[in-house]
Amino acid sequence: MNDISTHKQACCSTIAAITTVMTAIRLTSGCTHAGTPLGLLQDATSITTHLWSGETLHEVTMTSEGKDMWRTYMEYRDYNNALKLAAGSAQRDIVYQSMGTDAAAGGDFKAAGAYYGRIVGGQPPFEELALMLVDSGDPEALQVFLSTKLQVLGPNDKAQATMVSAWLTELILDQINRDLLAAAGQHTVAYTQHVAQLRQFLTDYASVLNWNTTTALLESYGRLHELEVFADAKGDQEALLEYLMRNADGAKRALGVLRKPSVGPQLVYKFAPQLLATATTDTVDFFIVSGSTLDPRQLLPALVRFGEPGAAPAQRDQVLRYVSFAMDQLRCDDSAVANLAVSLLSLEESEGRLLDFLARARNPLGKPLFDAKYALRLAKERNRRHACVKLLCQLGLFEDAVSLALDVDLGLAKAVANMPEDDDNLRRKLWLGIAKHVVQGGDDTADAVPQAGPDQAARIKLAVEFLKEAGGLLKIEDILPFFPDFVTIDNFKGAITDSLTRYNKQIEELKEEMDEATEIAEAVRRDLKLLSSRTAVISTREMCVACGRSIIDPAPNPSKLPTGGAIPPFYLFPTGQVFHILCAAAEVVRYGGDVRATRVRRLLHRLSRAELGAARAPAVNGTPEESLASLAARLEADVGCEDPWNGELLVRMIDLPFVEPDMDTDEVASWRI
Repeated sequence: MNDISTHKQACCSTIAAITTVMTAIRLTSGCTHAGTPLGLLQDATSITTHLWSGETLHEVTMTSEGKDMWRTYMEYRDYNNALKLAAGSAQRDIVYQSMGTDAAAGGDFKAAGAYYGRIVGGQPPFEELALMLVDSGDPEALQVFLSTKLQVLGPNDKAQATMVSAWLTELILDQINRDLLAAAGQHTVAYTQHVAQLRQFLTDYASVLNWNTTTALLESYGRLHELEVFADAKGDQEALLEYLMRNADGAKRALGVLRKPSVGPQLVYKFAPQLLATATTDTVDFFIVSGSTLDPRQLLPALVRFGEPGAAPAQRDQVLRYVSFAMDQLRCDDSAVANLAVSLLSLEESEGRLLDFLARARNPLGKPLFDAKYALRLAKERNRRHACVKLLCQLGLFEDAVSLALDVDLGLAKAVANMPEDDDNLRRKLWLGIAKHVVQGGDDTADAVPQAGPDQAARIKLAVEFLKEAGGLLKIEDILPFFPDFVTIDNFKGAITDSLTRYNKQIEELKEEMDEATEIAEAVRRDLKLLSSRTAVISTREMCVACGRSIIDPAPNPSKLPTGGAIPPFYLFPTGQVFHILCAAAEVVRYGGDVRATRVRRLLHRLSRAELGAARAPAVNGTPEESLASLAARLEADVGCEDPWNGELLVRMIDLPFVEPDMDTDEVASWRI
């Protein structure tokens, strides 16, 4: 090494090594086998040292020149060089212990704590060093010792690291508390620094700090903000929320935690019941601000309890505020959410908002978002009779709706009776039920009969006016059975007169309709008579619209229909178009259906066998003779009844393709795009 050199000692037969640090002999070595040494020489080229005597020459080598030099430096208090030359943790522990002892002797216990904290071998024991620093009178010395110890502990010392970190946490908290006491609760610079130190410590050592111990310490010192910092560092927001919700005033702080972007909605769903129970308004505000990031359906387990009769009205109003927001702003169409809205609204004193919701809670197709049967059951249980009537109408139970409405309001019953607009019979039945209720004074039993007296006259008058409101669905004879057998007819004089007048008017209208129908029938008969004798003149050069040939030329007959005989040559239709009979028959055979085609073929076959000018067609295949006029009339009924290109046959062809497989190849190709 640089601090050691070798020197010749010309006495006896030994070689001595002297250290330059203390100018003293460090070690000696005998050399009797080399003879009497005469001197030492150094080869400048090879940088080697040689010992020579009268007879021999020896090379002197030096190994481990720095061995135990760290002790030499310790003796001179040169601890930096001692640490550099110390080999292994055991030697360094001795150096650090000596450094700590010197610092403690000098009264610098903070420095002593820093040195003692670096001892890793366990000697002196941890407890002994800690107690010595506790008794030193410097409160920060132990903190420095523990902080240093925590830095040097290895990954296998997790238990000790947890213990040290917990102790250090309490020391920092105690220091913060002393700062507050010294400054009468004011936040001084020292306080701010120690708070920052605590937060940084909780962040850096979150992996070794025990959750229960640390949270208990922070809670006991009232450091809830630092508790949130620790939870963030620990990555365990759920445990923090559970801790906060155990405190009476922890709901608002829990909401602050849930507002952080790093907290997912699943934690919101989990703690929503507790939050709504303790801080309903703030929680609903949070739900609304969160908007679409929260699924209203996932919040239902927390919300549904407020739809029960025992819920506080103020809390129920807040929950209803969020449900309305979910349906109106978030466009939530889930039936469970809508059912909750019905449950909440049905608990209000007034039915106004419930009726409004039942009317407007619809999907784009007009179907209710809520379960109408469930809503009806709730309305009955909670005595919401107007809502019951509305729901019965939605379910199509108009008779039950009218029966219930009569117990609520007569005007409501009348409105319900007019609802089935497309079913006059049902409307009449509903109005009859209302009439019976009005006439019998609310007693709808089968044997109930209005009793004579002043009330009877009033009911008769009311019933007569009721007939007008029914819009003609009821007549006086419909409501007379509801009155007693003996009643003065004078009370019904006006109604009976109106009824008779109405009947006379209807009779007159029927007479006019019958006269008009008779005139129309006569006109039709005249038109048919004229049509049967209608004639038209056409030229021999007139062309068949189907084949393009002259009507006096033979038809091409591609369908191979029977020809000749007494078959007429052509048909002239009222549309002005002329067809060869065979051309018109080919259209019918092709598109008129199998039954009609078979019938046309048979008629053409019978006519083709008859001689031109004959009166009757001969028997064919067991078919008896028949007049040609009859056969021609039957053929005209099947083929000549309408223009094949402007009648029912054309309508049947509307779904047929323009291009058919049996068409000419060139024709098919002409339709290609």
